[in-house]
Amino acid sequence: MASLLSWLDYKIMKWKNGRGETSEIARFPMEDPFLWRLSMAPVDENGPFSLFPGYDRYLTLVEGKGLRLKNKVIQIGEIIKFSGDENISGELIDGKIIDLNLIIRRGHVNANFEILKSIKDPFSYIFKGDISFIFGVTGEINITCDGTNYILKKNDTLQIESAHRNKPIIINEKVPDSSCILIDLDW
Repeated sequence: MASLLSWLDYKIMKWKNGRGETSEIARFPMEDPFLWRLSMAPVDENGPFSLFPGYDRYLTLVEGKGLRLKNKVIQIGEIIKFSGDENISGELIDGKIIDLNLIIRRGHVNANFEILKSIKDPFSYIFKGDISFIFGVTGEINITCDGTNYILKKNDTLQIESAHRNKPIIINEKVPDSSCILIDLDW
């Protein structure tokens, strides 16, 4: 089964450190401690990231000029992975950003997190995990999953359950220069 999740329906919650809010896209299980959580968050000031001991984090920008983390500037189209145990501060590069953040419990969840840019020709992707997500970064994306067509817009997410594991999903842009993020989780 696949479900199209609108960014308007994401659950708004406070950051663990109380300095901002995140839009939770999905998590499992719903109670703490979770195995994994996918969320997006606006960051409008420099400051520390919340600690998540025992977890690993994947982060990418979906809007904004850049964010300096661990002496590296992350921009749209780049991914950084770091330990939730680390004391990390972020420094904004030329204003507010919005990030997409995947947090997984170390040693319990395997993750594949990759960005597809400008999908001019139909692209066939085979998910192998227990659950998978396609997150719209720019433009609009056509997705065909088990004979059903979905249109993925900016900041929306297609959630794909394990019934589609090892079956091809066809992805192509509806609007030029569209991009998306593919996330595959297995536990």
